[in-house]
Amino acid sequence: MEAFAMSNRLIRLSTVIVCAGLLAACANPRQKPVYEENGTWSGQRAGLQYGVIRSIEDVSSRQSTSGAGALIGGVVGAVVGRQLGGSSEGRTTGTIVGAIGGAIAGNEIEHHNTQPAGRYRVQVEIDGGQMRTFNLAQLGDLKPGDRVVVDGQSVRRY
Repeated sequence: MEAFAMSNRLIRLSTVIVCAGLLAACANPRQKPVYEENGTWSGQRAGLQYGVIRSIEDVSSRQSTSGAGALIGGVVGAVVGRQLGGSSEGRTTGTIVGAIGGAIAGNEIEHHNTQPAGRYRVQVEIDGGQMRTFNLAQLGDLKPGDRVVVDGQSVRRY
């Protein structure tokens, strides 16, 4: 009987380790910044354009999550919590605590891995007077007054 209890504990511990590994696999190393254009402008895009940065506005905000991370984490946490509970009452408590803890952990993992939509709004006055707005994930070394090259969807100093 004692061998059965020891084997049961080993299975529970293995389940916890596997679930923790699955949640850790969701973690993603930092990615390099991406310069992207989400702004609107009138006119046609034709090769390289030159201009001057007129303003930079910090528009960063806390990125919301979709809820998928919390849902998956809650399910995994509930399963693991149920496995760790011994008696009927312990399994119920373990399921509830595991679901809550898993949901919190899953939401944080998703939030950590969610790429912000754009943190800086950069207005560029194109030579000739046209204004273009870009939403950039990162500024790099850009600042107001810099001469820049606009190449389709990217902005860089020149």
